[in-house]
Amino acid sequence: MPDVLVRGLDEATKSALAAMAAENGRSLQAQLRLILSRAAQGGLHDDSGRAAPTSAEPLLFEDEPTEVVEQRIAKRRRLHEQAQQIRASLPADMPSLGQMLAEARAERDGGVDEGLQQLTWPNGDRVFSDDCLEAR
Repeated sequence: MPDVLVRGLDEATKSALAAMAAENGRSLQAQLRLILSRAAQGGLHDDSGRAAPTSAEPLLFEDEPTEVVEQRIAKRRRLHEQAQQIRASLPADMPSLGQMLAEARAERDGGVDEGLQQLTWPNGDRVFSDDCLEAR
């Protein structure tokens, strides 16, 4: 469950934030954490509450050497390329993750239904009627 949820962001803002994150070699979540941390520490407003001018520099961890950042960005690019190669090698008719999950859930729930149908009381009566199981 998220600690903070922001609703109602327009697509242009989301795209701009995602682009900023990509430029800085961060996930969108990491970029947002940094922006919010700086804002909370007074980095985006002066004492009067007015917006302070923002720097055009990318948001990077100030104590990180450039080489470390460049290595992280290069690693993420390699991983992204590997993921694209794997996606390209998959069969075109391969079901999506959502379809596979739905199939697994249906299979799981079918097993549960069979188990419920077999439950009986000590006198032999079934615990759940067919009507009860159909309503499920």
